[in-house]
Amino acid sequence: MKRLPSQVIALLFSITSLTFTAKSIQAQDAVTVDPRHFRVEFENDRVRVLRVTYGPGESSPMHGHPAGELVLLTDYHFKFTLADGQTQERQGKAGDMIMWPSPVQYLSQNLSDKPIEAILVEIKPIPVIAAEAPPPTSSLPFAFRPACATPSFPTPSPSSNLGIDFQCSVAGSGGAEAQQNAAKNNFCASGDPEVITFEDLKNLQARVNADSSINFGNKNTPERKKGPTIERAPLKALGEGKLVTLRAFVLIARQEGAESVNCGTTVPENDDLFHDIHISLVASAETPLTNECSSVVAEMSPHYRPDAWTKENLQKVAKAKALARVTGQLFFDSSHVVCAGNTAVPGNPKRMSLWEIHPIYKFEVCTADCDGAGVWVPLDEWAKQH
Repeated sequence: MKRLPSQVIALLFSITSLTFTAKSIQAQDAVTVDPRHFRVEFENDRVRVLRVTYGPGESSPMHGHPAGELVLLTDYHFKFTLADGQTQERQGKAGDMIMWPSPVQYLSQNLSDKPIEAILVEIKPIPVIAAEAPPPTSSLPFAFRPACATPSFPTPSPSSNLGIDFQCSVAGSGGAEAQQNAAKNNFCASGDPEVITFEDLKNLQARVNADSSINFGNKNTPERKKGPTIERAPLKALGEGKLVTLRAFVLIARQEGAESVNCGTTVPENDDLFHDIHISLVASAETPLTNECSSVVAEMSPHYRPDAWTKENLQKVAKAKALARVTGQLFFDSSHVVCAGNTAVPGNPKRMSLWEIHPIYKFEVCTADCDGAGVWVPLDEWAKQH
């Protein structure tokens, strides 16, 4: 047997230390239907490693793979025909890695005039854990593994495993932002949520402003050093990390792009599933967009994000002027500053407090008795009717 490349050896060590949850695919096994192009090099109860070889112009019949990753050993130019008839072409250089977080079914063809060789690591599925009982940390896939045993991921669970959970850890891109990224990615706040108000968040900002030892902002000033805050104990003393809930109206929702918390440009830049959704929340449904500086921020993380948690559905909530109840972790964004009056400081989002709900664990919409206790439905159920 040929020696496996170093990229594959590293990948196997990471995979075999984990338990992976995936849906099974009803498709014919590649080795069974196409032994000419797929040969087993290694197999255990967690993974199967295949050597893939295609001669010039050769193609394979329709076949399936569970979630996995392909390491190209040669330059390549493939055409993939999916089960629904759609086609995709991929080409690149030796050393490229192609991954898919969910089962796939396709037939493939070598469009080049040279042989193609690759190593394919297939991750064997086990039964999916029910959405009502979030998987313990030890069974979370690949990189994203919160510190607690039972993270409070949003429900319902996404319909397929998300690539961001495979590729990006709680520390995101690391570096100077590592501690703050880990705080942003905290799905471990627990207990009964504490009800907070816009006035509470304004007062918390004032308390930080009064403590020059807490660094924040995107540049140094005579009064304090810029963020991000690495030593977060003073912020925790003020409440960072606790579970809170806020009644508010959605002013506007924006799809974010590359950020350190979600591994920056190392993940697909134009795929919304890899990035946060930034929500500006206000106290009144009549607040105009020109007064966004009166808002506070809540963020929907891409990790384990339900299918219905989209910018489009949040904009529907904003258009309907529906009261929302947002529950999640209280977090202080030390990389920015608040508005100066009603004007955003360049390079900073419009808001009146750097205290935000990030990540959101639960997003609900009021449908009745909104001036009282309220009748609340999850965003996914509300969106079905609107």
